[in-house]
Amino acid sequence: PATTTPSSQVMALLQHSQFGLGSSHESSNTDRFLAGPPFLPSQDKYNPCAEVHTLNYLNRQDVRDALHVQVDKEWTVCTRDINYSRQDSNTPQVDLYIDLLQYAKDNANTTLNMMIFSGDDDSICSTAGTQAWIYDLGVDHLPGSLWKAWTLNDQTAGYVTKFDLGEGVKSSFTFVTVHGAGHEVPSYRPAEALELFKRYLSNEW
Repeated sequence: PATTTPSSQVMALLQHSQFGLGSSHESSNTDRFLAGPPFLPSQDKYNPCAEVHTLNYLNRQDVRDALHVQVDKEWTVCTRDINYSRQDSNTPQVDLYIDLLQYAKDNANTTLNMMIFSGDDDSICSTAGTQAWIYDLGVDHLPGSLWKAWTLNDQTAGYVTKFDLGEGVKSSFTFVTVHGAGHEVPSYRPAEALELFKRYLSNEW
């Protein structure tokens, strides 16, 4: 009888398949990655164990000190220690954006910078669905600002659309996509996510 377990058979198959699992260190789970299709650059790999790096990083004492974490608990991706209201979590936020946009238009001198971002591989909150509710707000894009590519390290990192809030309004409303990112953008595209956030804080969009 064969001594190979089903799980190890699957792992062996993935490691030798064209779109399977590869590793530079076979014994390390955190070094495994899912190879992309041949039309993607060789460095464009998804590490299914990337969550481990996030977990270790956010539980480092120097990181906790920098974030001013006061609780004596380890950070986890999905904690049961926070009980969110089901009513709140199931309530659409579209009305909030309607109110914010109206506030920005009514208070032209107020600087209220709003950015919606979406990973274009997000199967939970799809880019198409996000665009649908944004356009349902009744906003139009600024001339020449529809679906313009933004780059990082000379590579297309996604696309950005800026919306028209009216003449003289100092606030902004922007939609940015991150190419190749899933639902949790920093987990899939950390460099792009950092750049996106830095540009938002410095009002470069």
